[in-house]
Amino acid sequence: MIIYLHIGYHRTATTWLQKNFFPVLDGLTYVGRIYQNNAHNLGWINPLSQADDNQYLKRELLGKLNPYLGSTRPLLLSDENFLRPGRVELALARLADLFLGHEVRFIITVRRQSELIGSRYRKDRLVHPNWKYSLEQALDQEELACVYPLCKAVEGCACRLRGSKSISLPFYDYDLLETRIRRQFASARIHFTVLEALATEPVEELTRLKHFLGASIIDLKSTASYPPENKSFAEPLSLEMTSYLFKQFKVSNSKFEQRCGVNVSRWGYC
Repeated sequence: MIIYLHIGYHRTATTWLQKNFFPVLDGLTYVGRIYQNNAHNLGWINPLSQADDNQYLKRELLGKLNPYLGSTRPLLLSDENFLRPGRVELALARLADLFLGHEVRFIITVRRQSELIGSRYRKDRLVHPNWKYSLEQALDQEELACVYPLCKAVEGCACRLRGSKSISLPFYDYDLLETRIRRQFASARIHFTVLEALATEPVEELTRLKHFLGASIIDLKSTASYPPENKSFAEPLSLEMTSYLFKQFKVSNSKFEQRCGVNVSRWGYC
């Protein structure tokens, strides 16, 4: 069985795709996060990517997925919570074991890192308005393990203790992510949707995604109304921070472009 996994990143039009694009595709079964009752929420991602070994229940997850795994139609699963700093390799290993015998294909939505990290920072500040910290204070060169949303019940959460939500820079290295996927899924097909292309050329970018999925849609132009009104495009970072983040990812973005054949230099990634 072919299983398509849309795994994020956060803040890269994931909600828009889950609400407006994935549910209206024909030729596959979409099982994602619930939006307007158009899809099912199985609640399987958090246990897969967040549970410790002694809490991970493979049989329970298979019980939720088995009704869909016997279908003759390809399955599309979408949940950006799959990607969590410090937990990606664990989640991928469990995923390879969970879907052993199936053909797994990946969909990853990306965005220029300065914009993505800036949007992540603003969202974190909205969630924790009493935490007063700068973006510089939030950045980490190490990929610290994040167990959100399970951290709500964890005493001594590192982010809470220091009063700032950590933003791990290695987590946003797209070349590194692709390498990690290849370790578990050496021959998997991986499709990258570029947010900047989706925002300026929605029909073309969604057509590429539709072809990758092998799906059909009655009227793509009526669906391709991205970008919606979205505050994440506002409040740009300072020139100093934008320059810093550009330099941070320039080399890895160049490698990513060459290895994966995704034209990101066009959008200022490198």
